[in-house]
Amino acid sequence: MAFEVSNRLSRELEKLKRRLNAGYELTVKWMPTPQSEISGEVVKNCIYVYEEDEDKAVEVLKHKFLDYLIANVIEP
Repeated sequence: MAFEVSNRLSRELEKLKRRLNAGYELTVKWMPTPQSEISGEVVKNCIYVYEEDEDKAVEVLKHKFLDYLIANVIEP
């Protein structure tokens, strides 16, 4: 199960990179953390997703990817 979720997140990240032609330096790590106060974060060039539910984890990945791109436009 964990391998499948990590695989799906990696595939989704690659789709986002191709669609937006940006963020090629990013990687993703799924680290499900029950009761975490945050659902995900970007540290250096890695998007950490803490959400346990697979579908929610994908949504967090998309949100954090876009946050990262916007932050780089505002403060390159």
